[in-house]
Amino acid sequence: MNIQALPRVDSLKIVPGDTVLARMTLDVPMLRDGERMLVTDDSRLRKMVPTLEELISKGARTVIIGHVGRPIHGKYDPEKTTEPAAIRLAQLLGKQVAYLPDWDFKTIADMLKQLPPGGLMMCPNARFNPSEQDEIVITATMSIEEVIKLQTKKRQEREAFANSLCGLGKYFIFDDAPAAWRPTNSSVNLAPMFPSDRRAIGSCCLHELELLEQLRAFTGPLILMVGGDKLDKLPLIRHFIKPGRQLILIFFGKMSFTFSAANGNDIPVDLVDQTMLQEAEDILTLAHNAGATLVLPSDYVIVSKGDLLRLMSDDLTTPNEPKVIPYGHVAYDIGHEARAAVGKIIKEAPAGAKIIWDGAPGLIISNGRYMFGALRICEALAGTKAQVNIFGGDTVGLVRSLSSLEGKENVIFFTAGGSGLAYLVNPQSWSAIQAFLN
Repeated sequence: MNIQALPRVDSLKIVPGDTVLARMTLDVPMLRDGERMLVTDDSRLRKMVPTLEELISKGARTVIIGHVGRPIHGKYDPEKTTEPAAIRLAQLLGKQVAYLPDWDFKTIADMLKQLPPGGLMMCPNARFNPSEQDEIVITATMSIEEVIKLQTKKRQEREAFANSLCGLGKYFIFDDAPAAWRPTNSSVNLAPMFPSDRRAIGSCCLHELELLEQLRAFTGPLILMVGGDKLDKLPLIRHFIKPGRQLILIFFGKMSFTFSAANGNDIPVDLVDQTMLQEAEDILTLAHNAGATLVLPSDYVIVSKGDLLRLMSDDLTTPNEPKVIPYGHVAYDIGHEARAAVGKIIKEAPAGAKIIWDGAPGLIISNGRYMFGALRICEALAGTKAQVNIFGGDTVGLVRSLSSLEGKENVIFFTAGGSGLAYLVNPQSWSAIQAFLN
C-alpha cells in the first residue's frame, strides 16, 4: 500500500468553526462500578489524543463516532455505551466532551450548532444503530422475494444512515485501525462521500500502517507467538512460513491443543477443534518443510473443571503441572518447563530479530495470581534485544496490567488486533483505507 498517498489531517484546510466527523477508536475495556461503567485501560484512547488536539488547535467543531463491543442486532446495551470513553477523553484532553445518548439526528444537529470552535461531542455507539452493520435476520420460512425485499430495505436504511452521518461534518477523518477491516457503515461508506480534499487519515492509524508495512517487508529472524482460543490466526501463520526463513513458531493457549494433537501428542478430545485439525496438520507439515522451529507446550498448569471457578477467588495454592492433561481437567496455563523454554527463546533473540505476539498463553484471570505464563513472558520481553510487536486488545491489556513494558523503545503496542494481523496477510483487507485510495 502506498501510505504516502494517504491524506493527512494537517493537509486539510480547516478554519475555525468548520465541522469535522471523526471515526475514532473507542472500543476499550470497561468494568461496572456501581451504576457506572468505567474505562479500565485507556491506552487506545490516549492514541486518539494527538488527532483530537490537532483538530482543537484548528478550531474545528468535532463530532466523534465509534463503537464499543458487539451489541446484538443494533440494540441498546447499557454496558456498551460510548459515554465512559467520552468522560475519559475529556480527562485526557482537559476539555469537555459532550455526550449524546441517542441516535436522534435532529438533537445531534441542534447540539452541533451550539458547539463552539474547538468543541467536541461524542455520538452514541455506532452499533446501537441497526444500519451501522450489514446484517439481516433471515428465517427458513422466508421466500426469495421476501429476502430480496428485506435486503433492499436494509440497503436503503444504510444509505440513509450514511447520508445523515455525512451531514454532520464538512470534513471526515478516519482514525480507527481496529475497525479498518470491518465493512461497517461509518468505516467504509463515509470516505467516498467526501471530496478528496476534505477527508484524511488520523495520526494513530497512519503510524500503525507504517509499522505494519515495516513488518510485512521484514525478512530477518522472526519469532511468532500465537495463543488465545481463536484459530482465525491460521492465515497469519501460513503467511510467515517461507523456505529458508529463520522462523520460530510458538503455540500456547487453547489453540495449542489442536496443534499438539496434530503433532501426535496426547490431548483430550474435548479440547481439540476437530474442524481445524487437518488445517493444523497441513501448517505443521509446511513449517517442517520450510525449516521453521516449532515450539509446543511440554507441560501445563491444570485444574479440574469443577475447581475452575476457584482460580478467581485465590483458593488454589499449589499448581499441578503435568505433561499430559487428564480427562476432565482444564489446562489454564503453560507449565514451568514450557515457560522456561519460551522465556529462553525470547531472551536469546538477537537485536535484529522481531517478535510478534498475539493471544494469551492461558486464561486471563482478573486477580492475575495464576497467570504464570504471561508473567514469565513479560519478564523475558523486558530483557530482550529484539523488537516486540504486541497485537490484540486482550493481549495488550494483559501486558500493560502485568508489566512495565510500555515506554520501552523496542516494544510496540498496536491498537489494531485482528485487523493488524489481517493487514500483514493482505493489506487489501483494510477496506476503510481502500476507500480513501479508490
